[in-house]
Amino acid sequence: MTQDFDIAIVGGGPAGLAAALSLHRLRPELSLAVIDAGHAPVDGRASMLAPSSWRLVENLGLAKALSGKMLDVSDMLISDGVAGEAASPLSLHFSDSDHMRGGVAQPLGHMVQNADLTDALRSAVDASGITQITARVTDSAPGTLTLDNGQTITAGFIAAADGGRSVLRRRAGIETTGWDYLQSGIVTTIAHELPHEGCAQQLFLPSGPLALLPLIGDAEHPHQCSIVWSEDAAAAKAALALPVDLFTAELARRMGDLYGKIETIAPLQSWPLKMQLAKSYHSDKLALVGDAAHIIHPLAGQGLNLGLRDAAALAQSVADGLAVGEILGGPNMLGRYSRWRKSDALQLAAMTDGLEKLFSNRIAPLRHLRRLGLGAVDRSDTLRSFFMREAAGETGDVPGLLV
Repeated sequence: MTQDFDIAIVGGGPAGLAAALSLHRLRPELSLAVIDAGHAPVDGRASMLAPSSWRLVENLGLAKALSGKMLDVSDMLISDGVAGEAASPLSLHFSDSDHMRGGVAQPLGHMVQNADLTDALRSAVDASGITQITARVTDSAPGTLTLDNGQTITAGFIAAADGGRSVLRRRAGIETTGWDYLQSGIVTTIAHELPHEGCAQQLFLPSGPLALLPLIGDAEHPHQCSIVWSEDAAAAKAALALPVDLFTAELARRMGDLYGKIETIAPLQSWPLKMQLAKSYHSDKLALVGDAAHIIHPLAGQGLNLGLRDAAALAQSVADGLAVGEILGGPNMLGRYSRWRKSDALQLAAMTDGLEKLFSNRIAPLRHLRRLGLGAVDRSDTLRSFFMREAAGETGDVPGLLV
């Protein structure tokens, strides 16, 4: 059986679902299909949605579904330290007063569990009437997909949101560039004795950054954080093999007395850390979205936000192109999207890679200089404003759904 759609989106993660909803929001007359193999493991990560990403959430009608599941981040503290020692007093601190909109202080971001965000996106896709197909792609050609359920899908173009190992990217012959950091990011959730007060913390240790991301608690564990603990691959493997009490003790040693006694309350997961950038974000009747286009180091917490900006930019590129009579999925339309998103991703990738190399080392003189640098940025209103706007996703050409 053959089905024809205007656009087929392959991948049912946040980037793919957001692309489908963004396209439906701007051009509701288009026929859309979301194709996903299903059976993906539960994503135990949490993400801080940048203010621009939260505006996309609102514009797609998801805010109500996430009410009570997300937490406003009012402060952010970036510091340099050594495991077992107090963090340097020379740190970089942002508060909601650094992010003003219409003269009113705004949250620095919104913490949400990735699984909750995906559920909200999927429910919205269900309600929209967008066609959803649970199947695996077994073959592809420009504008055509063959599925393992016997279906053939044709489309004006295909949006590949099928992850960092994108089969569609590989079949289209799009090469990638990048490198392996030889690190893994360990993710879990902890309960802690002292309140986090809505503060997200990034502690740079010689072995890699440790992020403490505030979450909404519950009756049993009122104070909770999501942990992203980056270590070299061998050390991460050893940490993951520890009994949970010893793992917690080792994590506590790195955290110090920041939040008092801690308890690990969620399964441990890990991801290899790497930089991977597609050399082009499009080919004949194909556009790359999310991790299929770019993977960056998680220390800035911007991977998910990049994917959501891809979704909004793709929808705007399609809407703008159709408004002036361009061919759906033609080289002008997809080329414009590719150039737009590649510039943003390259800039953020360079920043995160530079930070990783600056902070993840054991050279004592450099450690002293970077601590001085954090303190200097903290005292400069101009630099603080620049970094704040970058983190908020409010620099460059911002898609309309994020404004």
